[in-house]
Amino acid sequence: MNVLFIDSGIGGISTLQECVKLIPNLNFIYYADDKYSPYGNLSQKLITKRLENIIDDLLITNNINIVVLACNTATANSIDFLRKKYMLPIVGIEPAINLITSNHAAVIATPSTIMQSRFKNLVNKSKFKIDVIPEPYLAKLIDNYFLYGDIFALDEIENIVKELCSQNYSTIVLGCTHYLHIKKLFEKYNNIITTDGNYGLAKQLKRLILEQNTSIKPTRKFMLSSKNKALAKKYRKIFDETLANNINV
Repeated sequence: MNVLFIDSGIGGISTLQECVKLIPNLNFIYYADDKYSPYGNLSQKLITKRLENIIDDLLITNNINIVVLACNTATANSIDFLRKKYMLPIVGIEPAINLITSNHAAVIATPSTIMQSRFKNLVNKSKFKIDVIPEPYLAKLIDNYFLYGDIFALDEIENIVKELCSQNYSTIVLGCTHYLHIKKLFEKYNNIITTDGNYGLAKQLKRLILEQNTSIKPTRKFMLSSKNKALAKKYRKIFDETLANNINV
């Protein structure tokens, strides 16, 4: 059984990490659409078209059985359309707003995620007071630091995190998989509780695999849309370190 993970960049690797913890012999392909990273400021039409192209290209040639949208923005914008188009399970990730247990909480996400009705419904269902905070640049800054070693990007990331922590939120929901790569910064500046949807997605994926009752073998494949060999080496390093539970910020 082949499981295709799709994200615009390095964010979904944190999702994959959680899935591998729960399903150690997971057989997967990770596709980073780095040519269009990050998705957070793109239009719904373009995001959906990119996802269609990726799935169409890999569905038959790689015998894909399940698709995982390891990106909150992709899920919010496109999962309903994709589930109607393709006759295979498509699993998405959403901000874990349901895990909030007290008032004065916040969810940070890309502008594109926040605009979608799926996201708004999650917020409206909560009985707690939640601040919704769009972060138009954070995902790109994370890419710039981890992929290109931009230390100025790290300074900007830390400033954003410090400002969020200064508000003394009871919980901050990380509504973009990119943000998982800087989770330790929230602990560093205020030991603040953060939560995300990765574990919930991993549980759903495991259930689907068990339901299909298909044997799987642990093979790993990693692909970049840009096919940039130098960049692929950096992605691969992050890929290996993250799967080894060694996120380094």
